[in-house]
Amino acid sequence: MRWFGAMLVTATLAGTPVAGQKVGNLEVGKPAPAASLTLVDGTTTTLAAHRGEVVLIAFWATWCGACRAEMPMLDAYQRGAAGRGLRVFGYPMDHPAPATLRRRPWDKVHLPQIVQVKGVDGSIGSIPTLVVIDRAGIVRYAHDGVLDRAKLDRLLLPLLREAPAPTPRPGPSGTPTA
Repeated sequence: MRWFGAMLVTATLAGTPVAGQKVGNLEVGKPAPAASLTLVDGTTTTLAAHRGEVVLIAFWATWCGACRAEMPMLDAYQRGAAGRGLRVFGYPMDHPAPATLRRRPWDKVHLPQIVQVKGVDGSIGSIPTLVVIDRAGIVRYAHDGVLDRAKLDRLLLPLLREAPAPTPRPGPSGTPTA
């Protein structure tokens, strides 16, 4: 599995998604499943609500030093991409209580943290793992291991440059048009 993960990273960073690669039920090249996300602050959202945005889900664990080091970089990246349509969510796989997430040293990270998911299977092979969903809701990349800023740029900047997916508007008969 580790060797295949290295192949995935090489192909992904070269800009070629590896079709069929899966992180749980998030499969590269396929639409993201309908999913409801409950965040640490108690609010809920869905992946569908973020169509038109590039969504990055960072699977991590509170006990993982590399993950805790990556979270501030992802937080800074999202702040730097403000207004360009990037949404980053953290998903701690050890599922600490929401209060635990607020009391720890990484509480300066302002990324929304997922505490419960319906519709996404979080079965992953290693931590940290990142999954990127494009503006049209298609899973574009899966990456296991820590990314630095340059590699994150290679993954995200092409997607952030793409125009947002058109929002259906009601036509004269009330049927949606693009």
